[in-house]
Amino acid sequence: MMRAVTVLAIGLCSFLSSNAQEESEESFEKNSIAYRTALHYDASLQTPLRQLVELYREAGREEELVALYQAHIAQYPADSGAKAVLVQIFQLLQLSNVE
Repeated sequence: MMRAVTVLAIGLCSFLSSNAQEESEESFEKNSIAYRTALHYDASLQTPLRQLVELYREAGREEELVALYQAHIAQYPADSGAKAVLVQIFQLLQLSNVE
């Protein structure tokens, strides 16, 4: 009986952990899209830019963020807003690495 309860508890913890990870990833994606959309409309906005960089830095996905903008610029080379955002991302990441 005790073994069954233990197995059930382990299964429940595993389920809750994977569910939290899915929610976390979903939240990450929603926030990323929201910040990038704001920057698409106005590349000079500092708040969504800083929040975007912080989101990716906290997730350890800085290289992914840079690659995302590089791929976008490769596909849309006339998008000066994306180029401006990428330059600012590089600047923010460099500053964060110094600290």
